[in-house]
Amino acid sequence: EKLPVFVIGISFGGMVAQHLAIRHPHLISKLVLCCCPTGGEGGMAFPIHEWYAPGHAMEDRVVKKIFQANTDRNEEWKEKSPTEWQMTVAVLSRDEKVGVNDPL
Repeated sequence: EKLPVFVIGISFGGMVAQHLAIRHPHLISKLVLCCCPTGGEGGMAFPIHEWYAPGHAMEDRVVKKIFQANTDRNEEWKEKSPTEWQMTVAVLSRDEKVGVNDPL
């Protein structure tokens, strides 16, 4: 292993990088944040703290991400675009499994 590492976070990735830095500062040697909100009292662009709260099933997390990350994706869109809905759920479900056995 080559720790700590250099982390660059852009946009939503910047929010994720901030969470990583706060929770695991020993993993990061340098942190660069670009074009991202800070969260805090001003609020977050996406409520990732809710997505990964203990007790939420992966399927629930995926659905929350779909609806919260793009306001055009709602129940009406889900009903009108079942193929796109299934594809989006499949992609996000796959991504949810990355690192599941090696959580930070």
